[in-house]
Amino acid sequence: MRDRVFSRAAGARMALALLTVLALAACGTPRQVRDLSTTQLATLTAMETAVGVQGQALVRHADQLRQQRKARFEAELACADARFYVAAGVLSPASDDHCDNPSDGPGGVALDDETARYAIEQHNLGRTGILANIAALDTLHARIVAKSAELDALMDEVVAAQALLNTHIQTPTALERITGRIVDADTIAALTERLASIRAEAGSTADDIHALLDSMVAPNPAREVNPDD
Repeated sequence: MRDRVFSRAAGARMALALLTVLALAACGTPRQVRDLSTTQLATLTAMETAVGVQGQALVRHADQLRQQRKARFEAELACADARFYVAAGVLSPASDDHCDNPSDGPGGVALDDETARYAIEQHNLGRTGILANIAALDTLHARIVAKSAELDALMDEVVAAQALLNTHIQTPTALERITGRIVDADTIAALTERLASIRAEAGSTADDIHALLDSMVAPNPAREVNPDD
């Protein structure tokens, strides 16, 4: 399951890794550099489309995962309530037969005030924890959707930057025509550095998606949510 989920981030990383080739662009002949740039632009454009399709599948999978885990937590909450009320004598033992660990005995044993107060506090703490996990799944899913959109935008930016670089490379200067070599290496280097910066940012975003997916399958998702993120 995780292999399918993470394939999108892996695809993005593969596309971004292609950008390192242009770091050596200024070392080749003009014809070699132009051919490389044209090929890389076509490759990145195709990869951008593939990453977008994979992203849609990832968001759908994350939503399914959220719904499945929420259903488990909600069932756990229902069982916790049933066990508590059976123990309090409010419900019959049959009320929690569907739970993994149903209550023993008829319940309804009289408790002193301190014990009863402690039992109620513990039950409420348990409910609070389960409800926090349910809310955390919604938060984590929303962050995955946002990060997925961010990665899509970065891939768009990668292709746009490559297109700009390609336009520059495909338009030789008069001096280049005379000397037979690329003379505007500084501009090419600046554009390549910009591509590397976008690549690094996209790689970080892909890592964030990995971490968020890990958090969604954690035993206690509420502990994985940082309110400052």
